Amino acid sequence: MNAQTPCRPMYDRVAYNQDMRKSLGSKLFFLPHIPVHVVNQYVDFGCADGSMLKSLGKLSPQAELVGVDNDLYQRSATLANVPNIGYVASSLDKVSVLESGSVLVLSSVLHEIMSAPEAGNTPLDAARYFAHWWAQIEKLGFDYIVIRDFGVSGYLRHLKTPRAWLDAVIGSSLEGEWGRMLQVSERWGLSCSASAYAFTHYLLKRTYVDNWARELDENYLALDRESLISLLTDNGQYRLKHFRGTQTKKFANDCERDLGITVDWGTHSEIVLVRDTGTPRWPAKRHPATAGDAS
Repeated sequence: MNAQTPCRPMYDRVAYNQDMRKSLGSKLFFLPHIPVHVVNQYVDFGCADGSMLKSLGKLSPQAELVGVDNDLYQRSATLANVPNIGYVASSLDKVSVLESGSVLVLSSVLHEIMSAPEAGNTPLDAARYFAHWWAQIEKLGFDYIVIRDFGVSGYLRHLKTPRAWLDAVIGSSLEGEWGRMLQVSERWGLSCSASAYAFTHYLLKRTYVDNWARELDENYLALDRESLISLLTDNGQYRLKHFRGTQTKKFANDCERDLGITVDWGTHSEIVLVRDTGTPRWPAKRHPATAGDAS
């Protein structure tokens, strides 16, 4: 199971990794909700340059650290950045899940899965594709699964974008601002002018100009948070231990600084799932990858 690459490649990995590190503190939200002293393994799926694993290694020195990324550059960066790394793999199929104390970290990954070309362009198609992917994740048997990703409530689909927000974009002195908003509307078939859901989608994307073509093709909000939580827990393999809707400081500051906009709702979801210990693991044994898998 690879971390799917959307339609376009990432052109500037250095800029991408720098952006991801800015929100590293908020990505560690799960630490109070997991008994870190008994964690024996952290697997970071979509590990980028390994910055999160590096922090987790300092907090849980007893834990095996495993990075997974389908990008060769990022796998190599993780090996260089995390001196106590266990191993780095190109897919979850090459990860050996420990029998106890295993944690799978899915940070800013789910929206990439739902942005894969195979996922289609409609919410229904994306949900079906993701449900199949999630069923395979459940069978791996991680004790905890941690998710942090974009997420807004479905009610925003029925809420019209405030006129003052549109005026702020139209009157912005920032080059290309209005055009990027229109591109989001055109690409995802939901008017940013008519829908606060779509406008929030644009706000979440708007600062990633260095990788704009790739970001535009990523379906940040394929599922609203209510639909996502239902899908994650419907099979009974995992139960919800923690949920919170939140915003990153960077997002709030960018909106205020650039557009004078204050968004009153959560734009990200923090989720911690715990496995029902009565559910079987599958497959029972696998062979771990080695550091050489990064080459």
